[in-house]
Amino acid sequence: MARVFVILSLLAALSHAGSEPFQRQERLTLDELKQFAEKSSGLGGELRSFEYEGRKIAVVMRSFTSGVESSDFGVYAATKDGRYHRVLYREMVWGSLFRPAQDRDVIIVLLQPMSSHTEQVAFTFTISGCYDRQDK
Repeated sequence: MARVFVILSLLAALSHAGSEPFQRQERLTLDELKQFAEKSSGLGGELRSFEYEGRKIAVVMRSFTSGVESSDFGVYAATKDGRYHRVLYREMVWGSLFRPAQDRDVIIVLLQPMSSHTEQVAFTFTISGCYDRQDK
């Protein structure tokens, strides 16, 4: 039941992704993306980079609340010119933090609730799935 809720939440978040400051058509350098991660929210954020078979993605996690952990999650794929565009966005969650981990082509996104030190898998995606077929 919890997995169904997470999947439905992710699908709902993806349908609202266009309201974020950097939509898919925006192309940012890695430095611009790092600035966005660190300075676009009141409490800062973090940029993590991952690569698999020459394909690069950057993951941005930002925090918005003081005293209560919160996190949103954006994935940006590198283009041939070295700029990044958004391919996935998960709306903010309160009382938890997202933490990505890589296993070859798969990014496993863990969710750690503030009330517990036990992480659980929130969702997964593949780095190769962040690219259009013509980008292969």
